[in-house]
Amino acid sequence: MAILRFLAYTNIWIAATALAFLYLTSVEAQAPLDAYLLLFVGGGTFGAYYLMRMPAALAPAAQDDAAVVRWQRILGRKLKWPAVLAIILAGVMSSVAFPKPAFFTALAAGVLALSYSLVLPKKSAQPKGLRSIPGLKLSVVTLTWVLVTYVLPLLYWEQEINVFGILARGCMVAALALIFDIRDVQNDLPSIRTIPQRWGAQNARYLAYGFVGIAWASLIWMTMAGQVFSWPQFIVMWVVLEIKSLMIYQTQYPQPDLFYVFGVEGLPILMALLVAFFT
Repeated sequence: MAILRFLAYTNIWIAATALAFLYLTSVEAQAPLDAYLLLFVGGGTFGAYYLMRMPAALAPAAQDDAAVVRWQRILGRKLKWPAVLAIILAGVMSSVAFPKPAFFTALAAGVLALSYSLVLPKKSAQPKGLRSIPGLKLSVVTLTWVLVTYVLPLLYWEQEINVFGILARGCMVAALALIFDIRDVQNDLPSIRTIPQRWGAQNARYLAYGFVGIAWASLIWMTMAGQVFSWPQFIVMWVVLEIKSLMIYQTQYPQPDLFYVFGVEGLPILMALLVAFFT
């Protein structure tokens, strides 16, 4: 159990999720991954999520803190310099090796990621940032992940951006983000006004099902019209999307943190592994 918490609360697992999405993009584009992309996407995600969670990690501990917050505060102090190094490496890689369109996309994604929960570094359990603007949280998360794991790699490889690919990736990310919003509906500040807060948890589930459906339709179109994926690859992606629908149905509060970390965030990793098996 301790190793699972270490992977989850050190942001290593979420960096692996970003790398899984990057791999799916490379399969779609039939382009090789190299150290520049891997270090930027993996290291940049690891470092950015550390900085996003830094205000809570630095805030004074409360007796009623959840286990996940205590873990983040303990491990956050130990991971400070690895996270800073990861961000520096990501910045150097993007400025040295990326073509200009990819570099500016990386810069925009970095600004979005760091502005999500941070305006100025400060010790506060409730940091201010883009996530605090009513109704903006889902859009910012989805856009950032689409830029980093889909648009940027295609620009790096100097390939055309597939509209259906953007739809598929954006809807997969949005569905995952909605699951966490449903989980946090009782804990998020009312001022954030997430979709579950405004529409209710059940309506948010219906929207998440809709995102899954759009992702499925986009993937089948890409498979049939462009032969982007093979049929075995499409079938395993469809199976993972069905599992995601089950996770949406099971989402509730309270639920073990590791259910969301490995059962929800782990779905892109599972999809990438299955696609790799049939590649």
